[in-house]
Amino acid sequence: MDRITCPTAPRPHSNSIGHIFAKITYTPTFAAIATPWMVNNYYVVAQNATGFSSPTTLSSLAVSQYSVSAGIPIPTQAVTVSWNLVNPTISPTPLIDSYDVYRSVTQGAQFTPLAIVPYPTMSYSDTTASAGQSVYYRVTARSKGIESSLYPYMTPPPESGVLTWPNGPASFTANGAISLTTLYWASSPGDQGVTSYSIYQNGNLTPVATLAVTVSPSPTVYSVVVADTPGAERVIRWWPKILEGFCRLSIGIAFLWFRSNL
Repeated sequence: MDRITCPTAPRPHSNSIGHIFAKITYTPTFAAIATPWMVNNYYVVAQNATGFSSPTTLSSLAVSQYSVSAGIPIPTQAVTVSWNLVNPTISPTPLIDSYDVYRSVTQGAQFTPLAIVPYPTMSYSDTTASAGQSVYYRVTARSKGIESSLYPYMTPPPESGVLTWPNGPASFTANGAISLTTLYWASSPGDQGVTSYSIYQNGNLTPVATLAVTVSPSPTVYSVVVADTPGAERVIRWWPKILEGFCRLSIGIAFLWFRSNL
């Protein structure tokens, strides 16, 4: 529907002592379902015992079916959001001049504005997403200031979500011996989808050890023994790997300077 036709209703009549003679009521008339690529106007009127309010109006741009997708390119820590909402070939029609990108941590609800993207760009890189959570995205179109619906009646809905990279495990410590060093750290929360931990030494790109995550029972502390050179100074880093193959090199999430054989 794109509007409500509201007839003007007279106020109830009363006699000299205040009795109501008559009260006029009405049934709103709804227009046809909105036509895609048309600007539709909506009106809401409040009613009490004595009359009707002035209408509150809203203009909305109806659009055709479209989709939104979200993904995380390896090895970045940014979510790439893309969509296929383009100007139609029919004429006349309002032309899209920009897109509004929305984000939420709740599927299907509570979306807040994230960015405005000028047409014809149909992608956005979200570098402000937080680690260790699922985030969801929706996109609307604008034409001369009039925006399409954020929650349109479409199946499937134009929304996409992704699980971000995990937070760095906490409580990272090391116990050095003559030629071996034992590393300890706390396990990541289960809802972050961590499947393994990789341990790197001195900036080398090849891990010195990789531990698979035990699902059940899940330990609260992980440890690994790595070979070391006596008296050498080392930087040890490790990175968790999450499901769906999204491996994140979380720069600086946990590192420790130490000397062995002290």
